[in-house]
Amino acid sequence: MWSLTASEGESTTAHFFLGAGDEGLGTRGIGMRPEESDSELLEDEEDEVPPEPQIIVGICAMTKKSKSKPMTQILERLCRFDYLTVIILGEDVILNEPVENWPSCHCLISFHSK
Repeated sequence: MWSLTASEGESTTAHFFLGAGDEGLGTRGIGMRPEESDSELLEDEEDEVPPEPQIIVGICAMTKKSKSKPMTQILERLCRFDYLTVIILGEDVILNEPVENWPSCHCLISFHSK
């Protein structure tokens, strides 16, 4: 979940939050009973943990921009997160395909240059 907040006179800053906060959970967290040992909890978690959903990030930029050193650094850092999948749209797709045929993504980062 993300939020965009600003007070009067402040610039807006986007914040990205993952998971729930610890407020009101106590020392053991939600759904944990004091009589359960840590090994029992780990066994239960292995059986019940669904796969984490992937956030697909599309990069819409010409090859010169997407292969540049700054962009390469940004993409390397994004790819470190297990929950992000990065798709780079090629020039052929950008220039020749209608938008309806582009790969589906949750977030599209687009760069324009003259």
